[in-house]
Amino acid sequence: MPGQLLKLVSIGCLLCPLWAFGQMAASPVYSLQQAVDQALLSNHQYRNLLNSVEVAELDYEKARAVFKTKLKGNLNSDARNGADVGSTYNIGLRKRNMSGSAYGVGVYHSSFGAKELSEIRFSYTLPFFQNPLTTGKFDSDRAELDYRHRERMAKIGAEELVLNVVTTYYRLSLADKQIDLAQGEVTVARRLEQATRIRTATGRSSEIDLQWATLRVDQAQQRRDRARFQKLKTENELKLVLGLDMEEHMAVEQGIPPVSHPELMLMTAAEVEALAIENRAELIGLAEDVELARRKLRSAPSKRKPGLDVSLQYALIGEGTTFSDSVSFDDSRIGIGISMDIDLMGSPDQQHRRLALFFDTTRRSYERLEGQIRTAVADAVFAMQNDARQLDLARKSLTLAEKQFRLTELKYRGGAASTQEVLEAEQGLSDTRYMELTSRVNYLLSTYRVRLVAGTLLEDWGTDVFRLEP
Repeated sequence: MPGQLLKLVSIGCLLCPLWAFGQMAASPVYSLQQAVDQALLSNHQYRNLLNSVEVAELDYEKARAVFKTKLKGNLNSDARNGADVGSTYNIGLRKRNMSGSAYGVGVYHSSFGAKELSEIRFSYTLPFFQNPLTTGKFDSDRAELDYRHRERMAKIGAEELVLNVVTTYYRLSLADKQIDLAQGEVTVARRLEQATRIRTATGRSSEIDLQWATLRVDQAQQRRDRARFQKLKTENELKLVLGLDMEEHMAVEQGIPPVSHPELMLMTAAEVEALAIENRAELIGLAEDVELARRKLRSAPSKRKPGLDVSLQYALIGEGTTFSDSVSFDDSRIGIGISMDIDLMGSPDQQHRRLALFFDTTRRSYERLEGQIRTAVADAVFAMQNDARQLDLARKSLTLAEKQFRLTELKYRGGAASTQEVLEAEQGLSDTRYMELTSRVNYLLSTYRVRLVAGTLLEDWGTDVFRLEP
């Protein structure tokens, strides 16, 4: 019995690591493209932006409803015509145009005592002296611009989200390298401590040297623990960006790709600025705002004129003592209706001044944003060029560190270098390799930032951000 129990315990001990390995193996490994697609599908902030686009689209349709054909009806069962009491009802269609004119057709019927009256009326309304600002067309144009602005804001949000995904993705990819480097420091520190302990026992090193060696072990372990925590933190940040459950296991592909878009290094800051002015969504939106403000300023009336609507009407009429007699429509008539709207609130000069101030404010906002974009482009291009130089220096440093390590090994074999010198050269080589990898990532990310400020980042992914559904 004790032997069988021992076997079960042994099998359990073997199966537990295998089960844990299976759980780790089951964790999905995201490529960078898959991570970007997942973020565009599930990131809560970006989904909120898409919702705002849909709300703006609904508001735009509501503003355009002013110019759609409308059905209206009225029923009054207690109508009065002099001393007679009866009923009236009507139903009709009316279509208003952006020019201010309108078409209408309606059916009217009234019944008072023994008299029935039916009418089919056609009308055409022509406006005179109308204020272009009150026809509803500018409201519709404003709603359309708001809708397009929300779409552009969603595009900006998608670009910023992509850059966030790329940055966090590569930070997580580097985290494993950082842990390996920190673990290597621990290994080297322990070997140095062991060598120092031996030298101290033989009197070739002091007790203080041993204490320093032990302290370096503790410091290396602390850096390793910090690297492990940093990886966990970065993984959680990536989960948040991708919209994943925080309890879900995930991993990313290892390795850093070659730097994309080398043509960016051949472009001057002025050429990148031209791309930004042409493609930046927020600048395009403000340019449209300036144009709409200019149109409203030009359309504002310079003098107070009453709005006058002249309605031409043609009606088929039928009368009788019964409803069937009244729908014979044996008569017709032509009429003219006039309505006048006088706005007594505010003078045209005040309205014109208000529109002029709004135009100036919008134009200055555009000029300021253009200046900010030019500054951001200059900063991004300089940072990219600086990271390129830093990468070149890191590669040269790596070449020298490799040569130094090989030379130290040769000296050690010839008895001209100590074990400590070899270990320190090995650790220096690991540090230099990590710095070269970090420099490569920084340069890669700086090229993405240049494409972000140029407004062309989404071209890298070929993703239609407005077609993705959760």
